[in-house]
Amino acid sequence: MVENAFQPIVEAGTGTVFGYESLMRGQERIGYDTPVDILDEAHRAGQLLQLEQMLASRALAKFATLSNFSTSTLFLNLDVRLIPDGERLVESLLQHTSRNLSISPSAAIS
Repeated sequence: MVENAFQPIVEAGTGTVFGYESLMRGQERIGYDTPVDILDEAHRAGQLLQLEQMLASRALAKFATLSNFSTSTLFLNLDVRLIPDGERLVESLLQHTSRNLSISPSAAIS
């Protein structure tokens, strides 16, 4: 199973963590060499939007458990092939955030 890893984003001048980039990891456990290979397979199968929604939802849930989430920003990487579905994807994530988590929609940037 793939999982989300958080890469801290640090203010160079102060060393203060101001956010986290969510990265897909664990792809080798399910037979893929890179995260891009999983995204390509999902695209071929017509499941890219669903995969990205699942990964982003997991990232948001994990982000909400961080002690400093209220003062941090989560950066989500989304596949460019989803640009035509962007509005639907963002709306889905905002609904998930407001319904299930205590995260301000402005705290997540993609």
